[in-house]
Amino acid sequence: MKKLISAIFLSIILASVCSAQTFNPGFIERGPEKFVESVEIQTTSTLGDLLAEIFIDMWFVNTMLVTFDDYPYANGKYIRLGSMMPTDTDVFSEYEDTEKPKVNQYYRFAADTSFFFFPGRMVGNETRFEGMLWKFFGPIFQIDTFTTSDTFSGQREFKSLDTNLQLGLEMSIVQTNPFSLYWAFCWQRIQYRDMPVSSGISLQLIARSYPASPVLIEWRGTIALMMLNGKPYSSKFNWESHLEIGMMMRGPLEVFAAWRYFAYEDLGNPTNGVEVGVRYHF
Repeated sequence: MKKLISAIFLSIILASVCSAQTFNPGFIERGPEKFVESVEIQTTSTLGDLLAEIFIDMWFVNTMLVTFDDYPYANGKYIRLGSMMPTDTDVFSEYEDTEKPKVNQYYRFAADTSFFFFPGRMVGNETRFEGMLWKFFGPIFQIDTFTTSDTFSGQREFKSLDTNLQLGLEMSIVQTNPFSLYWAFCWQRIQYRDMPVSSGISLQLIARSYPASPVLIEWRGTIALMMLNGKPYSSKFNWESHLEIGMMMRGPLEVFAAWRYFAYEDLGNPTNGVEVGVRYHF
């Protein structure tokens, strides 16, 4: 039965592609070579449109129909497929009834604070707030406050804390429990030592996974072009990689550890560091 349906579907596609060209006198007069070339172009265009429609449908399912639980692993899977607007019943729910109430909310947020250390370079704190204001888009706020590590050894006089601020919008590409992917567009501002303050635009790619309770995995890659007085601060892009693994501890509280890599023109040579912190989901 599946083969028969597939054959009929394919026949309809081929007929729709070829019929308009076949009965066009202009193509008949041009000969078989032009006819075949036209059919190939039309077929390629049709397949491209079909793939685009499939991608849009997949994006729709993984954005508009998504709801979130209270926090990761609160009642099973964190990300669910439900209706356009959240209700008490998940229409596509894969969960069995439990004593815990199911929560299908159209938003999710997380706030965290952490301390990082780059040997021989810097120590500091990162404070971050991000989430989905409605299903597939939401805010990002992140600020790193740091100082060079030689300040604590007495080799450099402490003057002020340096900052790296990012403020922007996060949007989903795909949202599932095994793998979720997001992108973010941010305004970024860096104040470092006695250098001029620079600002610019950064793009961030965020991958998350909720493989099994209580583990969470996240990777963030950031690329930025900084400007000074309307001109590029450097011919090179700033690049940062952040890979972390977390564990849900009690309720919505998560603890995590991360590896970070910086390649910032302002901060000198590329460097690697470690980070530990806590995150609250709501």
